[in-house]
Amino acid sequence: MLAAGSKSLSIARKQIPILISHRIPQRKPPVLAFPTRESRVVLVGLKESNASSITIEGNVSRTIAKRLKTLFETLKAEVLPGPLSLTLRVEDSAYRLGLLAAITHQIVLSLESYYKEEFTCEDRKEITSQLIAVHGVDLNEARALAHAIEHSKPALYSMSEGAVVLEGEPIDVRFLKRIRVKAQAESPPGILLDYAAKLSSYVIVQLLEAFLQTSRERLVRGEGVYAMRASNSLWHILYGVKLPSKPVLLLPSLPGELVGVEIK
Repeated sequence: MLAAGSKSLSIARKQIPILISHRIPQRKPPVLAFPTRESRVVLVGLKESNASSITIEGNVSRTIAKRLKTLFETLKAEVLPGPLSLTLRVEDSAYRLGLLAAITHQIVLSLESYYKEEFTCEDRKEITSQLIAVHGVDLNEARALAHAIEHSKPALYSMSEGAVVLEGEPIDVRFLKRIRVKAQAESPPGILLDYAAKLSSYVIVQLLEAFLQTSRERLVRGEGVYAMRASNSLWHILYGVKLPSKPVLLLPSLPGELVGVEIK
């Protein structure tokens, strides 16, 4: 049983990780989460209360606020042993999935401290993964994000190998506009999905190698630019997304949403 303290306050600057995944219907190729130097300060306040409540402060969108309230409802139903007041203060980010993943991780750390629990690293990552998945993303994607945040390193997640945490420095990025993605009326043929899954696996490895080089030249003019184009083309083939004309990488975010990112 978790034993509560009376009050807890934590403040941390959290890196916003990016996720590279192509959300291929009925297929689960590997996914990659990579830390960036984009960051936000996250404040989490916890205290005993007669009734559970959440207060969200800071400049956040209604979408982020709604997702955080849904997360809190999950915590109440499945995690918290009793009523608790949660206060969050954070600033918005164009990359909503990365921001929510970072906030979720900080909430888990704060709960661990508040209830005087000592989770193993693996337990903490799995708890974080399950809670990130509440935001509507695939559990494999959530696990990649949780590993990348926990270790501040790139994390590759596959069904066969699980999570592989790699040595690598955070990359500089600039998040651009969000793009809406509509589900297709008909799923593509199975053989096309098989080819798409194989291409996705190859592209992710190529992008990983380019990111580890930490050279923008490689991503703009070298091998990485072709991997970026191939990655974007998968979104075009599967979901009809318009291809960007500049060297911009399309990233999956919340369900039905992509974000363009420029590697600095």
